[in-house]
Amino acid sequence: CTVTTAHTRITCSTPKGVGVGLKWKVAVGQQPSARSTFTSSYNAPTISGVTTPSAGLATAGEEWVTLTGANFGPVDSKNIIVGKYSNSALGNMAAGPFTATGCVVLVQDTSIKCKSIAAVGSGHAWTVNVGKQASTASTATSSYIAPALSGVALAGVNMDASTTLRSRGGQIITLSGTNFGPVGSTNVAAATYKSGSTTNNAASCVVASDTSVTCNSVAGVGKDYKWTLVIGGQPSSESSFTCAYTIPAITGLSGLDSGMTTAGG
Repeated sequence: CTVTTAHTRITCSTPKGVGVGLKWKVAVGQQPSARSTFTSSYNAPTISGVTTPSAGLATAGEEWVTLTGANFGPVDSKNIIVGKYSNSALGNMAAGPFTATGCVVLVQDTSIKCKSIAAVGSGHAWTVNVGKQASTASTATSSYIAPALSGVALAGVNMDASTTLRSRGGQIITLSGTNFGPVGSTNVAAATYKSGSTTNNAASCVVASDTSVTCNSVAGVGKDYKWTLVIGGQPSSESSFTCAYTIPAITGLSGLDSGMTTAGG
C-alpha cells in the first residue's frame, strides 16, 4: 500500500483471496485505524464445466468430479469449498440436493475437485460456495450410471425353466445387477416384465443394496418375460434373461358323467 494523495488516499493491491462483506483497516506510523463501515467483496465463483468419469458416476459414490470456472480462490486449506448438485425436475432421492465431499481447489481460481456421494439420478447441475459466496447453477451437468440387470431369482434360486412364477402372483423376486443406489425409502425403484404385448408391473419394489432389488410378482400367465428396472428416473436396458409363469396343469374333469355329445357344446 502507498499514499497516493497526501493525508486522504491510499492505494493498495489486493491479495489473492475470497469472501464477501470485507471491512478494511490500515496502519500508518504504527497506528491502526478502526475497521471501515464500508465493505468490499471478491467476485463470486462461476462454473463453466463439469467433468466426471466417462461412463458417469457410480451410484456407490466416492468418485472425483472436476469443476472448472473462475473465482475459486487460492489453493489453501483455509479456502473452504462446498459443492452441491441437484435436478429439481426429478423426484424423490434423485432430485437431490447432494452435498459433495472433499472439495478442494486444484488450480488457483479455475479448478475444483469434489467427491460424489452415494445417490441416483441424472442431469444434476452444480453450485459451489466459496468464501460464503454461492455460484449460480452450472449449465453443465453430471449423471449417475443407469441401473443394469444381470439376473433374477425366486426364493434365492436363479430362475430358469425349472423355477417359475405361480399364476396368482405374490412371490418375492430378487433382481440383481449394478448401480441400484443406496438403501432408503426415497430411492424409488419400479420394475416391469414384458412378453410380447403383455407388460406386468411388479409390486412393492425396494432397493435392498446397490446390487439388489426385491419386488413382488403379480398375477399372470405366459413365458419369455424380460425385465426392465427404473431407478432415479433412469431405465435399465431390457434384460437378456427371462422368466415364466408355471404352465397350466389339469387335475380333473367335472360335468361329463353322461359323456360328451358328438354335436359338441
